[in-house]
Amino acid sequence: MCRGVMDRFQLAYQPVPKILYIDRGCCRAQGPTAAETMFQEWFDGGMVVRLDIFHWIHRFDAAVRTDSHSKYGVFSPH
Repeated sequence: MCRGVMDRFQLAYQPVPKILYIDRGCCRAQGPTAAETMFQEWFDGGMVVRLDIFHWIHRFDAAVRTDSHSKYGVFSPH
């Protein structure tokens, strides 16, 4: 499927995307991520992967939800 997307971009004479937003697996623990492996040519061309905003907000919310977090009072409803 990923190969097909890359082929369609090439056939349509479209530039390689600069950013690929994904819902998980954006951070490296060791070695390339799955997205980097599937879109290797695009990553070699400078494309970067980022976590999409919906999932970023969800993770941020989970991190500041505890009252021990220094920003809890700023983000918690009163």
